[in-house]
Amino acid sequence: MNTDETKQEPSKKAAVTKALAPKVGDQVIYVLPDGSYPGDERPAVIVRVWGDKPDSLVNLQVFTDSVNDYITAHPGASGLLWATSVHNDESEKKPGTYHRSA
Repeated sequence: MNTDETKQEPSKKAAVTKALAPKVGDQVIYVLPDGSYPGDERPAVIVRVWGDKPDSLVNLQVFTDSVNDYITAHPGASGLLWATSVHNDESEKKPGTYHRSA
């Protein structure tokens, strides 16, 4: 292996890790944990990130389908839902998590 390639490899890994880390403003998909359609997906925007790693928790503003998703008394019935300390789950996409792919 060439010494130049060895020197470049760690920086490539750092770039990939940084690219996968969530950032404020990223658009993601949130999986509803409750309401009328638990498990359904809704669009969301990251408003806060707790760290700089790919598995960092995030706070989200989720765009709900208003009263179709939640009863009138629920905060999500307004069309927006604030979801805090949300985990990323790209593989299983469990309720209450977010992922990047649809």
